[in-house]
Amino acid sequence: MRRRVRYIVAATVSVAAMTSVLVGTLQASVPFVTPGQLGADLDGRRVQVEGIVETITSEQDHLSLEVTDGGSATVVVTYAYTETRPLTLETGRVVVAKGQYLDGIVQASQVSVRAHEEP
Repeated sequence: MRRRVRYIVAATVSVAAMTSVLVGTLQASVPFVTPGQLGADLDGRRVQVEGIVETITSEQDHLSLEVTDGGSATVVVTYAYTETRPLTLETGRVVVAKGQYLDGIVQASQVSVRAHEEP
């Protein structure tokens, strides 16, 4: 009976370790792009978009950001937050929005503001 328990524990640990490696690998494969690099080939995929915030529109429970790459390309990023609006998020700041790109809009689950960036 003890041998059977050992096998079950070993199998459970092995599955947990493989799952952890798989999740880490999948998260590392999320492309890091600028608004100008977004296209049909990335539609429906998770992306990390870096750019400069041009405008911010506050809704009841989310923000709508227009993020540009400094050129002519702009993408709309929607970001639903659960608490208060991030304090350092303002126009002219460089942000990284992590989320899913669907129909020309990035639905961000996380938005990070770069520290000490010069516009």
